Amino acid sequence: MSLYSLKAPLAILCGAFCASTSGTAQALAPDGVTPIAVGAIRLLGGGLVLLLWGLISRNIPRPAGWPKLHVVISAAGLAGYQLFFFEACKQIGVAVSTMVAIGGCPIVVGILGWFVLKEKPARNWYAGTILALCGLAVLTLGTGSDVQFSMLGLALAVLGACSYAVFLVAIKPVLQHHDPSQIMTVIFLLGGLSLTPLLCAQPLGWLLTPRGALVAADLATLTTSLSFTLVLYGMKTTSAAVTSTLGLAEPIGAAVLGFMVLNEPCTQQTLLGLFCILAGMVFLIASSPKPSCNGSQSVLN
Repeated sequence: MSLYSLKAPLAILCGAFCASTSGTAQALAPDGVTPIAVGAIRLLGGGLVLLLWGLISRNIPRPAGWPKLHVVISAAGLAGYQLFFFEACKQIGVAVSTMVAIGGCPIVVGILGWFVLKEKPARNWYAGTILALCGLAVLTLGTGSDVQFSMLGLALAVLGACSYAVFLVAIKPVLQHHDPSQIMTVIFLLGGLSLTPLLCAQPLGWLLTPRGALVAADLATLTTSLSFTLVLYGMKTTSAAVTSTLGLAEPIGAAVLGFMVLNEPCTQQTLLGLFCILAGMVFLIASSPKPSCNGSQSVLN
């Protein structure tokens, strides 16, 4: 397989690993940090970072000719994911919420991509996705966390999966003709501004502490602006469904950071889950077709 054909999936994987630091950053944040504040600061901060970079590099977004409906739907999907997922974590715990929201996303994207983007899933996507989802189930249920059941919490996690899936599917057509960093600048700012009323009701004194400022900087740069820009860069020549499945690499990075930074236990069951997720990623990348000579491809077609 050529290096060129690996650039897109590797960019998505790097973006997923960058996003995986968000859980560690929240765990290391000062007391008083709320999930809603984390979600809103991620979007607003990420948008401001990309806007600053656009000013420096003279790559300012010019959305005049963009499909505005796609942009608005994408921003709404990303903002909705922040609200639904973090509230689900309160209701049924992080482990089950992660398994339902992150694990359910590829399934929803596969269905939406088939009907909306006309990207019919190929056999390799089913095999790689099923293997990765099995690994995610083993990983999250093997953490030793108490499993809580709540119909409301389960519904919120499902809505989180659907919201992120809507973001990925709606943004795909915009990527064909516009710069990923410009797109994410606008979407982050729109999504962040929509969450501002909720952010104003949260305690924000922790932002004035050195640790809080570092956590906010990490959320805005590494876990948001850099992460999503890399994902969208890879998604330009990769289908939405494969992008969402490769995004399951995020729990791998989160687990490794948990072992190394947060001193979380590393069990055989955890390693088995990580191995299955990684095997699913490798299978999808290895079985992906080469891009066409015009640089575009659909990994599912």
